[in-house]
Amino acid sequence: MQAILGICLSFIGVVIMVVDTQSISSEYIVLPVLTGLGAAFFYGLTGNYSKKYADGLPPIVSAAGCQIFAALFLIPPAIFLWPENSISTGGWINALILGVLCTALAFILFFHLLEKIGVVRTMIVTYLIPLFGLFWGFLFLDEIITLNITAGALLILAGVALTTGIVTYFRRNKREHV
Repeated sequence: MQAILGICLSFIGVVIMVVDTQSISSEYIVLPVLTGLGAAFFYGLTGNYSKKYADGLPPIVSAAGCQIFAALFLIPPAIFLWPENSISTGGWINALILGVLCTALAFILFFHLLEKIGVVRTMIVTYLIPLFGLFWGFLFLDEIITLNITAGALLILAGVALTTGIVTYFRRNKREHV
């Protein structure tokens, strides 16, 4: 019951953040929202599929398989959309950093969590993605954080805490020390 409440709170938090039109400076809001929902959908599929068919496979093997398949899948669009001007060294370094430090590390952690804590508790962590997006947007793009966004973020954090058992853990530890 606690996990269901946590998932619902996190979902409501994302909805509150998405409908905050004060911080959106673009008229093209539908595509990013659909992309985010699609990513969440495919994360859910990946978690369930991996738990069912790749259970016991080391997380690094699963992460490497995902990265290799993604790279192969992206070769045709990369060739088709390759820029006319050469890509700078800084651009290649940034792509490498994003690919290795962000994506590869995130996938290793994702598959590790699937193995250790299960699908539901791992999937709830994906609700933190909008929070990181907001943080980086605020830090590097001077995006505005409104009251609605803050409320949505707090609901997401509360939902994640409920679903992962952090709230129960603290409550249990408090009772043990009394």
